[in-house]
Amino acid sequence: MPGSHAIYYSGTTGGFGIPSSNAYDSLIFSADGYETKLTKLKTDVYQEITLKILSTSISTKKQKLVSITIGPEGHLFPTAFYRDESYSNLIENDFIKPQANQNTSFAMRIDKASYSNIRRFLNQDSKVPPDAVRIDEMLNYFNFNYKEPPGKDVFKIESQLTDCPWDKSHRLLYLNLSGKKLNLDKVPPSNFVFLIDVSGSMDLPNRLPLLKEAFQLLVKNLREKDTVSIVVYGGTVGIWLTPTSGGEKQKIIKAIEELTASGDTPGEAAIRSAYKVAENTFIKGGNNRIILATDGDFNIGQTSEKELERTYFKRKANGSLSYLPWSRNG
Repeated sequence: MPGSHAIYYSGTTGGFGIPSSNAYDSLIFSADGYETKLTKLKTDVYQEITLKILSTSISTKKQKLVSITIGPEGHLFPTAFYRDESYSNLIENDFIKPQANQNTSFAMRIDKASYSNIRRFLNQDSKVPPDAVRIDEMLNYFNFNYKEPPGKDVFKIESQLTDCPWDKSHRLLYLNLSGKKLNLDKVPPSNFVFLIDVSGSMDLPNRLPLLKEAFQLLVKNLREKDTVSIVVYGGTVGIWLTPTSGGEKQKIIKAIEELTASGDTPGEAAIRSAYKVAENTFIKGGNNRIILATDGDFNIGQTSEKELERTYFKRKANGSLSYLPWSRNG
């Protein structure tokens, strides 16, 4: 409100309830990616305000391939938007001629999110965005008769070569990679800092509530020698949970359950605070990680990816502490 300089944030439906002692008042509406709007209105009448999308808000991020075939050509694909979610357009690898390209590489990922994401759309009777269908993640969701690698081998690889059903001149190669499971008793102690975005934009069922469930599942696997700290940011930055042993699971789970979303997004200050906490509890020879959980909208301090990456790599160069970004779209 221009006169009082008060700031209000909408709820999950985008609705506001703003008190005013005047019959007429002025409001300024602003949101990332939209034109700011000043509106004069009568306070006893329900108002509907529509903001125009800025043309500069279209994403220009470069996309990364899930797999790469070494060859002379490369392509960039745009990002597809669905409601308030964005999906990188899938890149289908063409059939390759082994005479010209003898080498191919791919990422050994174990992401499983696509299957659950598709199930969410179907349960809501919603159309599934084509680029949300990630074949590799759907396959990874299932076990496929996991077999432990023999002896001291780290991986077990099984392959199957078959004819291509829709083109007999092509062959299909199926690879099944099984990694050796870790013995958690032998894993070094972990120092985790959960850096959780609790700003207003996280106040949606598929954001903060979903993250809370995921973090609570992670906590159930912690050991007494592991340490957990929680740093939150939403309006301000604060230490929500001081360093706590993984043996105090109920205390950590309770702290996560009590998180609520509101305020703006001071992401840069939050990252710096998380590093300070992690450095104070640093375990030499241990597994030191900052796990950042956010929808990716930073609007205070450093906001560009380049600036944030520069901060991260500078920290990493000065020690062995790193962070794992855990955002809405993976």
